[in-house]
Amino acid sequence: AMVSSLVSGGLSGVLSSSMLQPFDVVRTQMQKGVEGCAHLTTKKAFKFVVKEGGVRALWRGLTPTIARVGFGTAMYFSLLNVISQALTKAESHSGALALSYSSLTSSRAFAAGFLARAVASVSLLPLTVVKTRFEAGENRHGGVLRSMVRIAQRESVAGLWKGLVPTLLRDAPFSGLYLASFTRLKRLFASTQAIAPVPHQVQRFGAGVCAGAFASLLTNPFDVVRTRMQVEGGAGGGSIKVAMGIVDKEGWKALWLRGLMPRVYKKSLAAAVSWTVYEEGVKAITSMLETRSEMS
Repeated sequence: AMVSSLVSGGLSGVLSSSMLQPFDVVRTQMQKGVEGCAHLTTKKAFKFVVKEGGVRALWRGLTPTIARVGFGTAMYFSLLNVISQALTKAESHSGALALSYSSLTSSRAFAAGFLARAVASVSLLPLTVVKTRFEAGENRHGGVLRSMVRIAQRESVAGLWKGLVPTLLRDAPFSGLYLASFTRLKRLFASTQAIAPVPHQVQRFGAGVCAGAFASLLTNPFDVVRTRMQVEGGAGGGSIKVAMGIVDKEGWKALWLRGLMPRVYKKSLAAAVSWTVYEEGVKAITSMLETRSEMS
């Protein structure tokens, strides 16, 4: 079960992040507060990035993204599996082990998603900082490791952990809200007469898109603060100071609307793709391992 969670989780993360990286680059440009671009729309932000660096610039920061999301998603799903087992007291030999979160109540699903993502986010925060700098058009030369060293030299090791609080406030609630909504919507779709005939893969993808959009809307202010802190290094101060600075200069709307649409597009589609690939991958790998075990 752990092997299937790691492999399927890593694959799902790499696939979704590679496909949807342009939305992350555009979101970062909108959130970092480009001089003279206070009212940058999603369409204008796409044009801004392409004009600045060509179409390839839309995949800026892909290497740290793949590293962060690949490892992070694998870690997240593995931890989610362990936490869900503890909450449901699932038997260790169960064939549905890696999907044990499906039977959680909404409150327990929120707790499981929250805890699993909190650990994964803290563990991989240095990669998140590098990823954000790359997407913002900074520290792109020399690769991921050299960028980490450069940040540590210029800003001390603490620079690699910039934005820890808003990152946790963004990622952990997002995953908790997502998992609670996703599992509830899956059950709702399956029990709704008009939707029941639709293939379960399509139902699951639809549930993932809806849950991702909902969670993104509620957690976007923390993403705006995180982006500013990680792009500016130590110049902007702490989380509250950065948030109040945004409000003073750009108004309350900036906290909610900066980069909202590309984030909703990216997070909802990425979540739907990741969970679809993950669940199908778990089933395929589990079946393959069981077949191999029977043959031996």
